[in-house]
Amino acid sequence: MKNEKTELDSLKILVCCHKPSDIPDYDFFVPVQGGAILSEHHWGIQRDDMLNEMGCENISSKNKNYCELTVLYWAWKNIRKLYPNIKYIGLNHYRRYFSTNFAITSTVEESLGTIKDYSIDLKKVLAKLNKNRIILPKPISFSTSLAQNYSLRHVGNDYLILKNVYSQRYPDEVRTFNKVFEKNNKLSPFNMFIMSIDEFENYCSWLFAILGDVENYIDVSSYDEYQKRVYGFMAERLFNLYCYNKKTMKIPVKFYVEEHSSKKLDKLPKKIKGLVENILTLLRTLKADVCFLINKKVV
Repeated sequence: MKNEKTELDSLKILVCCHKPSDIPDYDFFVPVQGGAILSEHHWGIQRDDMLNEMGCENISSKNKNYCELTVLYWAWKNIRKLYPNIKYIGLNHYRRYFSTNFAITSTVEESLGTIKDYSIDLKKVLAKLNKNRIILPKPISFSTSLAQNYSLRHVGNDYLILKNVYSQRYPDEVRTFNKVFEKNNKLSPFNMFIMSIDEFENYCSWLFAILGDVENYIDVSSYDEYQKRVYGFMAERLFNLYCYNKKTMKIPVKFYVEEHSSKKLDKLPKKIKGLVENILTLLRTLKADVCFLINKKVV
């Protein structure tokens, strides 16, 4: 087993799983079944609705809307009870993992069959964390601001609801919100991080308070399955806002994909592929916005 004994118990990295998966063999990984309460199957790993095989505080039933955030919430409310010596906590996905090969400049794809060969240098991670840094993924750049990108890819009015809720909660921080969302085009994606447990608890308290308010104004019943993941999408952007004035270290992500899963779009020239993807996204978003105009309440 690949096992770093030094400070091992101080670091736990959640691995969000929505189906049975091979997980790299490190003791600090904690695979968690997201949305477990909605599933008829138990995969033999930690569930996001249980603690020591008993019920616990959770939002597992909201997984279709909150995505990996149900795992985040479970950890916020329960993980200290399982690991009282925890000092640092992170979140990866069952096919996305942080890399300590800092020469990599962005997310890289690897064959799913090579996941058993995944490696990470724990000492490098702890060295960064000991400097009070939050570790994030290397950012991606959009051709538009985060606000415009969200409105293009998702339900445009939901962004306005988020902005309104945030402005009411934190009127003195609207300028920072606008800098991150409306004057910036870079995003550290995937809701992935590694940070101190104290920072994590502060972040969760802040995040779930905002999303709880937003949830009062959004009716997802008319959304397709993709757009129903609204709070996961929002959190991806909000996390970048949370980290705006904090010390961070941005490192690469490895994305493990099935070799046969390449889309037909990948065979198209790059410019045409981008155009087709934008059209498909626009049509999906337009459908969601039409449903909003028919059914939705506003702030």
